[in-house]
Amino acid sequence: EQLTITVTLKPAGDATPTLPSVTLSVGAASINETDGTTTVTAMLNARLGLDVTVNLTTSGTAIDGTDYTLARTITIPANNLEGSISLTAVGDLFDEVDETIVIDINTVTNATESGTQQRIVTLIDDDATPTVILLVGSSSIAETGGATTVTARISSISGLPVTVTLTTSGTATASDIDFTISNTTIVIPAESPSGTVTLSA
Repeated sequence: EQLTITVTLKPAGDATPTLPSVTLSVGAASINETDGTTTVTAMLNARLGLDVTVNLTTSGTAIDGTDYTLARTITIPANNLEGSISLTAVGDLFDEVDETIVIDINTVTNATESGTQQRIVTLIDDDATPTVILLVGSSSIAETGGATTVTARISSISGLPVTVTLTTSGTATASDIDFTISNTTIVIPAESPSGTVTLSA
């Protein structure tokens, strides 16, 4: 007769090992949009004899690959407490609002996320506000049926819409007496060089 004995080894104290928890931090909460850099760090609350992998996701108004570059994985080597990756801004020539990068933990291997970890990095715009010049298609027009264009042109392309409000003066009278203007406001769309209205006699 054969006797089979099965032995199950358990940790000391017959307890299930507790995985360490992970928190996120950033070196700087705001960086310049022209080649600014910061670090994104994953930290453990206890050492582990295995590599810990932290996978990240990003959202926000900044666009990955256009406004910044960031790897998506942080590795914390075995028996270490932290690992880091670099976030680098990519500059442009557009005057625009400051943009945000929202960094979240997607998955963790060999550890657990400590609650909900989220960090926000702001890209600070450093482009000058463009200046505006006015141009007319013709400096003189016939008083009967004559027309010309009034164009607002900006010195550099902007990432924001530009609004130019016009006023008129002189000996000619507006409001359908001597001339009309199609709009007293010229809107230059974002990333466009100019906008135009029509002045008619």
